[in-house]
Amino acid sequence: MQPLQIGQTLYGKPVENRARWDKEIAEGVVEKIGRKYVTVRFGSNVKQYHRDTLDEKSEYVPEWKLYFSKQEILDEEELMRNRWSIETAIKKMTVEQSRQILEILQIKRDN
Repeated sequence: MQPLQIGQTLYGKPVENRARWDKEIAEGVVEKIGRKYVTVRFGSNVKQYHRDTLDEKSEYVPEWKLYFSKQEILDEEELMRNRWSIETAIKKMTVEQSRQILEILQIKRDN
């Protein structure tokens, strides 16, 4: 994890209940770095995060997952879409196709 600095921009991806109605990536600014928590302002909304893990301090469910760049969020979303596409394709493949994929990925079977 990168060191945090006051004034640094972090990016929030909506998670859990918030992700149901909000899909936008939010920009937040680090306002305070304490011994245990980091305070981040998203517009008029202020949230606290555990300094070591960047997990949101919440009594219920978190609203935002923090990232150091927008590209991290976009890469994670692309990876999830790719995994879903691969999983869907695997369900439809033949034995020969599965052998070809193992060869491409250089995965050796035990038997």
